[in-house]
Amino acid sequence: MTLTPAVKRIVVTGAESTGSTTLSEALARELGCEWVPEYGREYTALRAGGPPAPWHDDEFTLIAERQNALENEAAARSKTGWLVCDTDALATVIWQERYMGRATAPVLAAAAAQITPYVRILTGDEIPFVDDGQRDGAHIRHAMQDRFRQALAGPEGGGVPWTEVRGSVAERLVAVRAFLAELNG
Repeated sequence: MTLTPAVKRIVVTGAESTGSTTLSEALARELGCEWVPEYGREYTALRAGGPPAPWHDDEFTLIAERQNALENEAAARSKTGWLVCDTDALATVIWQERYMGRATAPVLAAAAAQITPYVRILTGDEIPFVDDGQRDGAHIRHAMQDRFRQALAGPEGGGVPWTEVRGSVAERLVAVRAFLAELNG
């Protein structure tokens, strides 16, 4: 496990267009801490053939490893003891399943196991789907959300505490604060 002991990582994740980026940015601002964007979005925008091109296993491994590296770099810079991440390598495992249609490669699962966050926040899928040109899963968004729930609650989630938040950004922030307060006693 690669973890800066004094830094508590909060991973915000969910299916497409569930507000994870918006919430993670707002939460990082509120906590006054480092924010790690989703490397997979950056990669997807720049990849050969764009989003519609067929995916390959090595791309998901690259995304997961780069996401881990970005998190570790931000954790090393942290001055607050908190780090907010818009996704993590476990989410990359789930996206590989979605795009490749099968279980993940062992090297990707290993990348997902390298970092154990303090908590995971799952953003609810009750908000409207917004197609931003990279998204293509409106028709499977609820099924993907169910897959995220399954992963977070099961062995893949590594026993990391998690909660699902719904509503407006403000309502979601209130729910996250309450969840963190409950964990911190």
